Amino acid sequence: LDVFRTPVPSGLAGRTLADSRIRERTGCTVVALAAGSDHFEPPRADAVLAAGADLLLIGDDRSEARFFETFHDHPR
Repeated sequence: LDVFRTPVPSGLAGRTLADSRIRERTGCTVVALAAGSDHFEPPRADAVLAAGADLLLIGDDRSEARFFETFHDHPR
């Protein structure tokens, strides 16, 4: 499994983590939301994904690739 950090995709900004369906769509799990360079918060289903924030995710190689294919506005 890989842990990776990426900006919130523009298509998900303003939506809740639950509404994003990241896990169902990609196989990746959001393990933290980064509100600043060194400040991480545990993910909550009702957390709104803010533009400019980062996601910390975990997934295998295929899941990670699927995440970037699905949310292509933020390539790795």
